Amino acid sequence: MKRKTLLLLGALTFVALGCNVQTPGPASTDKKQSQETEKALDEAFREVGLPDITRFTELRLARDIMEIRDDELVTHTYLFSLDGTLIYLGPSIGYGLPYAAQFTNPEKVLIEKNGYDAGDVPYTVPQAEMNGLYMPANADATWVVMVGPEGENRTVYIEPDVIVSPFKLTPEEVPPGTKFILPEKMENKVSPGSPAGAKK
Repeated sequence: MKRKTLLLLGALTFVALGCNVQTPGPASTDKKQSQETEKALDEAFREVGLPDITRFTELRLARDIMEIRDDELVTHTYLFSLDGTLIYLGPSIGYGLPYAAQFTNPEKVLIEKNGYDAGDVPYTVPQAEMNGLYMPANADATWVVMVGPEGENRTVYIEPDVIVSPFKLTPEEVPPGTKFILPEKMENKVSPGSPAGAKK
C-alpha cells in the first residue's frame, strides 16, 4: 500500500511538471518584421555594395579641424543678431566653447544588487562636474576667451548666436546685406549689394 502511494505521488508530480512546460509560441509581429528587414538590408548590400571610399577626405578634414582647434589661435568674435547684424566684439582665443561642454563624463554607471539569481543590474545616472553642478544637456550659450585692451585673456559668457572667425571679417567678405557694427567707430555699415549701398 505504501509503495502504491509513493508511485501515485510520483506520477502526479511528473504530470504537474509536464503541465508547467511551455512550448515556444509563434514569433511575434515585431520579430517577424525585424527578420524581414534584415533580409531586405542584406539583399540591398548584395545588390548595391558599399561606397568606394578611397581618399577619406572628410576624415582628413575632421582630423585637421581637431588639430586646428587644439592650437591657441587668435580669432575674431562677432555677435549675430536676428536682423542679420554682425556686431564685432574683438579679438579672441580659439573658437569658443559651448556652455554645455563637460570636462567629465556626463553619466556614471551604478550597479544594483539583485536579490535573485539574475545577477547584478547596471544602470546610468547623471554625474556632476568637479564643481558639484550638473550641466545641461543643451544650452544656447558660448564661453569665449576675449583678448583684453592690454593683451590679457578675459573669459566672456555669451548667449546670443556668435561667429568666431580666424580672420577679421569685412563688409566685402560676407553675404550681401549683412550689417556691421564696429566698436572702434560705432558706425553701421552694410556689405555691397544691399539696397542701402556700401554705407549707411
